[in-house]
Amino acid sequence: MADNTQTQGIVNQPGIDSDDGVWGYGYSPDNGEHFYVTDTIKGRKFRQEDADRLWKYLEPKIKELIKEKGE
Repeated sequence: MADNTQTQGIVNQPGIDSDDGVWGYGYSPDNGEHFYVTDTIKGRKFRQEDADRLWKYLEPKIKELIKEKGE
């Protein structure tokens, strides 16, 4: 018998962060089993995964700035 279950993504909905209990708006990639807040009353919340995804774009510019400072 085929498994007809689907994963419903939750995007930009209110909830409580699974990791630290902070309330805000966020997402769940797995029907709410885990909920990750991205926007709180104190501002945007970032995770290490966000930095890892951005690093490939930031690294060349940072290296350039460090090189300029050394000259």
